Amino acid sequence: MLGFAMIAGARLATLGTPPQVMMCSRRAPDPRTLNQRIVKLTDPLDVLRLYDEYGHAYDEINLATTWSRLGRAHGRSRSLILSQDGKCLHALRERSMQGAGRWKARHLANTAHALAKLHIRSEGWKGLWRVLAAASLRGLSKFDPQGLANTAWAFATAGHATPALLDAIAAEAAPRVGEFTEQGLGNTAWAFATAGHAAPALLDAIAAEAAPRVGEFKPQALANT
Repeated sequence: MLGFAMIAGARLATLGTPPQVMMCSRRAPDPRTLNQRIVKLTDPLDVLRLYDEYGHAYDEINLATTWSRLGRAHGRSRSLILSQDGKCLHALRERSMQGAGRWKARHLANTAHALAKLHIRSEGWKGLWRVLAAASLRGLSKFDPQGLANTAWAFATAGHATPALLDAIAAEAAPRVGEFTEQGLGNTAWAFATAGHAAPALLDAIAAEAAPRVGEFKPQALANT
């Protein structure tokens, strides 16, 4: 939490009360209300400010939604939150590592997808990736097609070698390719190619599924496939 104060101290100062004091003196809204507030925020600094204030009360949905909002960061705000190895995200990272092993499939997939979009690859972040990989592997049968595609894409994009997870995704996805969107097929094919991970049964299934749907593919998805 102190990392966020370092880069956004001026903005926090306008609140009149330090966030650590507010956490003790103000009762946190319920998780549903918190999530409604998180999804309305567009500035990642505001997302982190809300976490700084009420993060102690966040449930897994709130944490995953926070990562999803941060994954959309761009421009100066993105540069700020990623400065010093994403120091202002360290408290959120540690909190997520503690609980992600018990998260539901959707929240694991969304968090991995957001982290990959942030392109944080330093040593200090490998622990969270390992927790997400292990939790995803245990609950992979509960992932929907988008979750499978996003998880494969996320680990390939981040450059984290997870052969056991990719093997499991390939086995889970191959008989379900008919449920995938065109983008999901393209992203999955791209992920395995980028990771250099052999999955002939999956790629053959994707090719067979994509052929009659080729006219429905957007150019980028078609290129990925």
